[in-house]
Amino acid sequence: MRKTFKIFFAFIIIILIFIYISGLYFFRDRFMPRTYINGYDFGLTKISEFEKNYSELSKNFVLDIVAKDKKNNDKITAEEIKFEDNIGGGSIKQTPLYWPVASLVDKKYQLDTNLKYDDVALTERLNNLNPVKNESIHSKDAKVVFDKGEFKVEKEVHGDFVKQAELRRAIISHFADKKEKLNLEKENLYIEPSIIADSQYIKNQLESYKNLFTKKIIFDFDDRKEEVTGQSIIAMYSKSDDGTLVIDENKVAKFVENLAAKYDTFRTSRIFNTTGIGKVKVDGGIYGWLTDRPKTRAEVIAALNKDEVVTIKPIYRQDAVSRTVNDIGNTYIEVDLARQKLWYYNKGNLELETNIVSGNPTLGNGTPTGTDRIWSRERDRFLTGENYRSKVNYWLPINWSGIGLHDATWRSNFGGNIYLSSGSHGCINIPPAVMKNLFDKTFNGMPVIVYNSATQKVPDTIATQEGTQTNQGQVQ
Repeated sequence: MRKTFKIFFAFIIIILIFIYISGLYFFRDRFMPRTYINGYDFGLTKISEFEKNYSELSKNFVLDIVAKDKKNNDKITAEEIKFEDNIGGGSIKQTPLYWPVASLVDKKYQLDTNLKYDDVALTERLNNLNPVKNESIHSKDAKVVFDKGEFKVEKEVHGDFVKQAELRRAIISHFADKKEKLNLEKENLYIEPSIIADSQYIKNQLESYKNLFTKKIIFDFDDRKEEVTGQSIIAMYSKSDDGTLVIDENKVAKFVENLAAKYDTFRTSRIFNTTGIGKVKVDGGIYGWLTDRPKTRAEVIAALNKDEVVTIKPIYRQDAVSRTVNDIGNTYIEVDLARQKLWYYNKGNLELETNIVSGNPTLGNGTPTGTDRIWSRERDRFLTGENYRSKVNYWLPINWSGIGLHDATWRSNFGGNIYLSSGSHGCINIPPAVMKNLFDKTFNGMPVIVYNSATQKVPDTIATQEGTQTNQGQVQ
């Protein structure tokens, strides 16, 4: 019995030695089982054929493209883009002596490879992929819209346009790693909306719109009121990073600029009701309301920061007699260069009329027309120019280029056509006795309307045009 056991044991030993030696012989040119190179199982394959086998893997590779719409699924083969993946360097060292033990465990190796593909062929194939050539719907961000009297959220749109640059990189990566399926949606290769309906950004924005829509600012122009509400208020805000609407000072400045353009009368055109001959159109001049943009902008911003209705009177750099449409009021001086006449109205009543001598137009000294204002009242001063120096008793400058009303003691005659041959250097010459009387009736800021009825007359039926002012209230 013992002899039989010894024989059996010896037989087993011999078989194991034979198997071991056979393994040594077998694995001298083969990879041991469970040998993974760059993620692929090359166990039991010939080492001498490794590079060839590795290269064959890439040549036969097919990448499945899975689109959002399954109708657009597609494939790319290695042959189509001339793809090759060859071992670039490094080696695998396995010792056959330990093959029985080494065969029981995974052996993973990473070798450098040389990837090659035809860039032009890849571009052409990419452009002709079904998910690319059948693109039809652009993604759209969710947004707040005003519909049927209320603000609501319009949901985002998830389109089917792909990120082509990223898709290109993903294709190359999948070929390199031999990943056989590329799911465009799962790998975020579609251009998606950046703002979605249930985001906090949209929720903040919606709340801001609703709150701002209830605000109201009233601008008081005496006989007119400008109410700013709703979308006009919202137009002065911009979206912040978290979606809330915040005051945009540049937009407020633009609003104030538009408001000033609508209501300022400084240097604007006016339809003026003249004495005796109807209406004339008077352009320019230094009279009128001129909004102080920075200060008014600050007032608007302060009003926007309040939760109640706010009434604002704009702040002005220059004011006028009246803030009504007829900002000239009914106390003013009127001068007609064609008739060489001056009239003074006090509260709508004509109190003074006189002949004058204006600037000599034939010498280039014609008196400029415009709606001007008296900005200083002076006595006993000298008026000087290039070739004159004249003493006057009363001086009322009406523009910023040296033109004004004054007495002319050196003249004995006024009116008629004297100005065409012996006119002034541009000022309005008034008889001394009349000027003395007129001076006491004037005040700083008083309107002085200078026109030429020969060239500025307009039909009496003309309607007030946009951008013009019409004076009212003469009692003749």
